[in-house]
Amino acid sequence: MRQAYIWVVLSLGLQQAAVGKSLYHILPEQPAPLTWPQKQFEQQARAREIKLVRQQARTEAALASEHQQKRSLMGVACLLALGWVAGSLFYWNLRRNRALLATANAEIRASMAEKEVLVQEIHHRVKNNLQLVSSLLGWQSSSLPDPALVEVLAASQTRIQSMAMVHEFLYGSDNLAHVRLDAYLAELLNSLHKSMTTPQNPIDFTAELDAVVMDAKDATTFGLLINELVTNAYKHAFGQQQGGRLHISLTGVKCPHGFTLRVSDNGVGLPTDGIEAKPH
Repeated sequence: MRQAYIWVVLSLGLQQAAVGKSLYHILPEQPAPLTWPQKQFEQQARAREIKLVRQQARTEAALASEHQQKRSLMGVACLLALGWVAGSLFYWNLRRNRALLATANAEIRASMAEKEVLVQEIHHRVKNNLQLVSSLLGWQSSSLPDPALVEVLAASQTRIQSMAMVHEFLYGSDNLAHVRLDAYLAELLNSLHKSMTTPQNPIDFTAELDAVVMDAKDATTFGLLINELVTNAYKHAFGQQQGGRLHISLTGVKCPHGFTLRVSDNGVGLPTDGIEAKPH
């Protein structure tokens, strides 16, 4: 019995030792308490690590900012390059357009100068032809015995001369589209005065002419109208009256290309019983 008891006690002791050994491997080993120098060293190590981490973070932030600045600079450089290219293309296109415009303007000016020369030559030829017709009428009237026919040819001759003066003014003018009525009428009225006034029946002639402009296509018709009006005034306004005064005024008005024409004289006036119409 005593041996059996000892065996049981030994078995229990071995079991407790095995359990203790397994628990020793399972449970972590408790660290020994640190001393004050060890704690201070550990705190300094942790502070150095924190400082190192902060420096590394600042370095990374600086690198990221530098990379961002480089990217921004590259973007700005690309924009400047694109702007320079666009500006160069625009400048080149502008110069090309200016060159084309200058060439087109030169061609237009040359064409206009050529057309002006042609139009002036046309007016010159028309004037010469009208003067030729007027000369033929004058030569024909010199050989006619009938004074009535001579008077008719002389009237036709003055009409042709009034038309020829328009073409003469257009031939010598820089503006082929308009005629200065003051200069045209001054010459036309002087010509009529010389041809219609005689020493036996002197008529004083005065004119007040403003600088009025008229289209060339209307100036010929207007010249014929003035020719008829003034010629009739010389022929019929004074009757048997010896001498007289004839005044013509051309006044411009505010409306575009408007004017007022007045023909006045101190002749006998219109008959009281009216004017008898004569067949043509």
